Formats: sequence, structure tokens, C-alpha cells
Amino acid sequence: IQGVSGGVEGTSTAAGFAGVGEDAYASIRNITLADIHLALHAESERDKRATDGIAISNAEGIDLRAVALDWDAQAPEPKWAHGLALRTVRNFRIAQFENRSVPQNREAAVLLTDAQHGSLNCSAPTPVGQVYCQVTGSQTRDLHIQAPKSIKPAQLTVEPAARKAVLITYCPQ
Repeated sequence: IQGVSGGVEGTSTAAGFAGVGEDAYASIRNITLADIHLALHAESERDKRATDGIAISNAEGIDLRAVALDWDAQAPEPKWAHGLALRTVRNFRIAQFENRSVPQNREAAVLLTDAQHGSLNCSAPTPVGQVYCQVTGSQTRDLHIQAPKSIKPAQLTVEPAARKAVLITYCPQ
């Protein structure tokens, strides 16, 4: 999918079927999102289930390039959290991800949970105080996070179970 721009309500989701082992990645494969700009607005429905801007789970071969999210700061939702959340995803690349006009929360702009064989490359810095990237999950393997130099160490959080699986470098600016 390339060159899409628009206003949305709720979480934009690509979710495969949860499985075990290789089956955890079997239902969604080889997806590219490039040059995407979404304006995230408050939900008009009363149940307010939206949490993440984009959520991808149980997938492999994900390529995200030049994806930008603009959150509606005038009407934030109480559950709004991560700009991008990848859960049980492998063989992925994220480049030029921007999480703009972030709601006032302490959640990470990018959440990687049980992610394997992937990279986050020099995405736009987050506002001061917000976490740039959070890595969680005991199944996390072989990740490379290339962060802007302006990111402080506290803005990159890697839980103990994932520390050995993550290489963090800083991109030139």
C-alpha cells in the first residue's frame, strides 16, 4: 500500500491468527506500507476501544517506510497509547516513522513485543519526556534500533528479558 493519506478513527490493524512456533507468523506476510499519512481522530463510538495508531500482530515480512501519524491533540482519547505497535512480528523494517502531535501520555511511540529479526531506522524523534521505543517480550530476537542522537537513554526502554537481543546505535544527523 503506497501513497495513502486520510483521517481515521480507531486503531488501524493488521492482525494474523495467533499460532504457535512458525504458525504464529503464517497468516500475514510481505506487507509494505510506504508514504502513508494518517490523521487520528477521537472515535465517534461510545465504547472507545482505540489504543494504538497502527497495530500489527502475528505477521512477517513487514516493511514500513515514511509513515506519519498526526494525533488529534484537541480531542485525545483516554486509551491512546503507541503510535506503532508490533507484536509477534518478524523480518521487519521500519524507516522514517513519525508520531506527531502525540497525546500527553508516557507510552512509547514504537512498541516492539516479541519482535524478531527487524530494524527501526532513524525515525523522527519524539517529544521530550516521551519514550521513543519500548522493547518487551522473552521471544524478542535480533533487533537493531538506530535512534536519533537527540534521544536520551531513558527514552529507549528494553526490558531485561530482551536486552541481549537488541543492538542500539545512533544515526548521524
